[in-house]
Amino acid sequence: MEDQTNLLERKILAFFTEKAKKPLSPGSIAEELKANPEAVLDALEELEEEGKLFANKAGRYGLPRMMGLVVGKLKGNERGFGFILPDDPEQRDAFVGRGNFGTAIHGDRVVGRILGNPRGEGIEAKIIRVLARARETIVGKFRVRGDVAFVAPLDRRIHVAVVVPYKDWNGAQHGEIVVAQVLDWEAPREVPVGKIIEVLGDPDDPGVDILAIVRKFELPDEFPDDVLDEAKGCDPAIEEGEWSWRRNLSEDYIITIDPADAKDFDDAISLEREGEGWRLGVHIADVSHYVSPGTELDEEAFLRGNSVYLPDRVLPMLPERLSNFVCSLRPGELKRTVSVITDLTKEGEITSVEVLPTAINSRHRLWYELAQDLIEGKKSPDVQEFGHGKPQAEMNELARRLRRMDELAKVLYKRRLARGAIDLDQPEAKITLDSSTGKPLEIRIKERLKAHQLIEEFMLLANEAVAKLLTDAKGPSLYRVHDKPDPKSLRHLAKSLKYLQIDFSGDELTDPKAMQRLIKVATGKPLERLIKYLLLRSLQRAEYSPKNIGHFGLASGCYTHFTSPIRRYPDLVIHRLLKALHRGDGPPYGRSELGEIANHTSGTEEIAEEAEREADTFKKLEYLTGHLGDIFAGTITGVIPKGVFVELNDLLIEGLVHVTKLGDDYYRFQESPDQLVGQSTGKSYRLGDQLQVQVVGVDLAMLRLDLNPAGAKSERKPDRGRRRPPAPGEPHWLKYIPPKHRRRAKKKRRGKK
Repeated sequence: MEDQTNLLERKILAFFTEKAKKPLSPGSIAEELKANPEAVLDALEELEEEGKLFANKAGRYGLPRMMGLVVGKLKGNERGFGFILPDDPEQRDAFVGRGNFGTAIHGDRVVGRILGNPRGEGIEAKIIRVLARARETIVGKFRVRGDVAFVAPLDRRIHVAVVVPYKDWNGAQHGEIVVAQVLDWEAPREVPVGKIIEVLGDPDDPGVDILAIVRKFELPDEFPDDVLDEAKGCDPAIEEGEWSWRRNLSEDYIITIDPADAKDFDDAISLEREGEGWRLGVHIADVSHYVSPGTELDEEAFLRGNSVYLPDRVLPMLPERLSNFVCSLRPGELKRTVSVITDLTKEGEITSVEVLPTAINSRHRLWYELAQDLIEGKKSPDVQEFGHGKPQAEMNELARRLRRMDELAKVLYKRRLARGAIDLDQPEAKITLDSSTGKPLEIRIKERLKAHQLIEEFMLLANEAVAKLLTDAKGPSLYRVHDKPDPKSLRHLAKSLKYLQIDFSGDELTDPKAMQRLIKVATGKPLERLIKYLLLRSLQRAEYSPKNIGHFGLASGCYTHFTSPIRRYPDLVIHRLLKALHRGDGPPYGRSELGEIANHTSGTEEIAEEAEREADTFKKLEYLTGHLGDIFAGTITGVIPKGVFVELNDLLIEGLVHVTKLGDDYYRFQESPDQLVGQSTGKSYRLGDQLQVQVVGVDLAMLRLDLNPAGAKSERKPDRGRRRPPAPGEPHWLKYIPPKHRRRAKKKRRGKK
């Protein structure tokens, strides 16, 4: 019945796309298609809910774009406006101004009526219907004003507060961070009404800041009991019958290399010489053996989509028993794996690939800094600690094998660059927190080591080999795709590069090899990081798809994710596809099912990245609250009429230097290239300029950093009135009163007494 309904929906859509010239009633549609009127009506209602058709006031249906409508996802902006990102690729993004949101908030799927293009560019729309709510809860600060209480959202892209009746406060106190469930979106005056369902605590309490981000992005942080019960039943012991189809590699020299604080080890490597060539083994935890389709574990893993890594916690995709124990490739323990065994020439060309279920026993658990010291032959404290009690011959053998791996990694890296892959590795910040308070103690730039590149090259090779194997099998698969850059973005990039005295045209940059040449030109120069940043900003997002369009950034015609099934659901899907292929069974997924998985996991990945970015920004700003007045070296990364954005080089966080703080001159914004130029002095502030800046303000609520040029005088702002919550004894409506009127208010209070 469901297939028939879907077939009818497709017929209706095809009819409107190819034949219908005007909106039609359900009866007319049923007559044209010679279909059951009740079935047609059900299909029309479903299509309207999905935003594929729209019914006007007369009850006639038509395509939204033919009726002056735009359907898509609403992307809010903290300054009060937003955009509808249309489902229809033929439509442009629609601007939504203040007052035209209705009850819609950031993330909702909406229908907007096109108003025209009053701004002179693009189109503008007014939201007339919400098709699907992005969230039913709002995280924010609880505020009390007399008999009225509301939750002010922490997400600055949500422009409405949730009113909470007194009976639904549930113990919340003024100023606390809470979670409110919205009960009525369509309340009078378009003000949502809700109730408090969780009190997270005072903003200054340890852990509340990150917990608020977890709730804000609706990230699951606890596993249901039935999921935990299933995990308890997972047995890591390998049964005797498995050896008929699982290859035993327990005697092979296999190691893991991970971050020092990692607890889940899902990839291991081995390397042997084969004549003048190599035999590389990439061995990945066989999570699919324990997590079967349709189980509670599988449903929860799909819901989460991926693990999320925050400064003070990890929200894993799988319960800890699986991720840190049963599946984790811990040294000295026989573990189930899926291995990619690749034979390569000395030049790094693949001659054969074998993918099969295996079992391994990791010899050593290394971390990146230790592996690097062993490659370089250093007698560091890490090496001495690791080598304590081990024979010197064993340590020598380990170091020799690591150097061999490093040798192959260099060959693979050189080969990858030769085909045009883009090396956009950007520096990352490591945030060290106080374990008791959660406050940031130190922020430092992570060092990029040869050991990092070693693992990266081996994983890239395995992912690509697996993708090719599944593609050659001509069955459905799931790919990691990266589309070509938008030409408009490339033209903007070329303009910025020309200003930096680097001459590349937008058309030229459509070739990844040209981008690689650009990076080579910038390597070792002061502007290297900025150019990589600009280049990264011009690229599309990578995502998952059942349709293979290649991976632009890797210059690969065929790529997937296979190497991290403990923390990424698409990798788990790939393992299931590989094992079905190995057994000779049919594929366990159809193309449409893989499309749903791709859409969902691309979405959860985007949410996770946004949450991780916001949590890191919050902790960096929290660190800077203890450094007000300090001077930092920075690089100008953006120029707007309002001022210049400067990234602090040692902390990798961006702040604004307002145009009024740039000096004793009138500064005017000039385009092509973007710069601020002093009217009298001719002094300019341009993209890529180095600038010493002073931290003058940190706003944790707005995630904003205010900077001044070093040496600029900080002027005291005049008293323009109170902009804080009322103090005890003040009337609750007293939110903002200019100074002279504030004196009058005090006199009125005395008179009442």
